[in-house]
Amino acid sequence: MNKDEKKAKKFLFYLGYDNIDFEPRGRYTFPDFSIGKIGVEVRRLNYQIEVDGKFVALEDFKESFLKRMRLFLNEFDTGLNHCLRASVAYKRPLKPDNIFYKNLEESIKNTIEHKIFGESVSIESNFSYTLYESRDDQDTNIYLGGCSDKDEGWDITKKRYQALQIAIREKEKKLLDNLDSISFEKNWLILVDYIFSRVDKNTLIDLGQYPKLSSSYDKIFLISRFDSKGIELNYKRLII
Repeated sequence: MNKDEKKAKKFLFYLGYDNIDFEPRGRYTFPDFSIGKIGVEVRRLNYQIEVDGKFVALEDFKESFLKRMRLFLNEFDTGLNHCLRASVAYKRPLKPDNIFYKNLEESIKNTIEHKIFGESVSIESNFSYTLYESRDDQDTNIYLGGCSDKDEGWDITKKRYQALQIAIREKEKKLLDNLDSISFEKNWLILVDYIFSRVDKNTLIDLGQYPKLSSSYDKIFLISRFDSKGIELNYKRLII
């Protein structure tokens, strides 16, 4: 059971259910839980963008990219007697492979040699960096002091709505593909929110400004990743 499934199970306890079976039809099968005659499917709700025809979760790329970027900068020998602070800005699609880091290395060497500090430098259309001279007490020659993910927007409600469209569409297909092999009287969907920390009645009010979503699931819940409490979404119920 992964951490999102554990949060969903905790939410079902909050609803008053205790006869919760995990993977009732076998490992890695649909649905994730059953409560008597109710099948419950679980999915993480994260903000995704389309890259090369596929949807990519922003946090998956961001985590791995920044981890390697920090290591790259930490190990960079500037030849200076003080550290530098770097900020980076990026947008997908971005391919941070060995060629990318080789070009970045040459660019940083040139920036340091010509003392181009405080100015944004691009090595390709979707990536730029800025170096600042720093007197901060750091153990590294260059440390990552800031990053800007250009794919992340500030409109939380819009991001949530777009993520809901993708998640519900994906799980809708899974439900319809399994209809002939399941015998549940009702099917629920639980979405664990990784977009924003707050999930409450105001979330429903905010989402109400957009066209109503539609689904064949009997109930769809949006729950917080922090306390596993949540709300039931309003949407157009499709008859199957």
